[in-house]
Amino acid sequence: MKQLLTIFAIVLACVSGSAATKQAREKQRGIVVPAETVLPVVAFQPECPVRFEKAETIQWLGEGRGVTHRYVLRNDGTKPVVAVKVVAITQVGTGVGADIRAHNRSEWIMPGEVWPRSLSGEIIPSTPKLLTDNHLDGSMQGIIVFMIVRVEFSDGTAYDNERANKRLEELFQANPCSH
Repeated sequence: MKQLLTIFAIVLACVSGSAATKQAREKQRGIVVPAETVLPVVAFQPECPVRFEKAETIQWLGEGRGVTHRYVLRNDGTKPVVAVKVVAITQVGTGVGADIRAHNRSEWIMPGEVWPRSLSGEIIPSTPKLLTDNHLDGSMQGIIVFMIVRVEFSDGTAYDNERANKRLEELFQANPCSH
């Protein structure tokens, strides 16, 4: 189990990082990994000005197969957001992070706005055959905790939750869950 989740995280890191992969995703089709297979858990962070509106794991189909995480974030704060660090951590302490940074004012996440403004790839309804073919129809394989680690604002201030992120990683690494 631990090896499967570690491999899952490594594949995820490799697949989600490249620009070529992101361009290929524009035309790719995928299915949402069922919550009864990999449970997406969003960390409760009431003091964080950015929240997850959606968090899911996608199994891409066909050529360029792989697994990625997709999420939609909303700025519930009062200041424009210029950068966000998000992590997705498995119950064995492995995971991936994404640093989302605006390159200019038009990319800022204004109060009340969501990011991304559009999602790449086509998500198709899963069928029993697709689930079986992609080994997503058996017992639960794990959990993924989605967490906001850092938010930077246009005025130079920041929300920081790095300490909780590190402690969660340490907890999962010291006490890996398995079935």
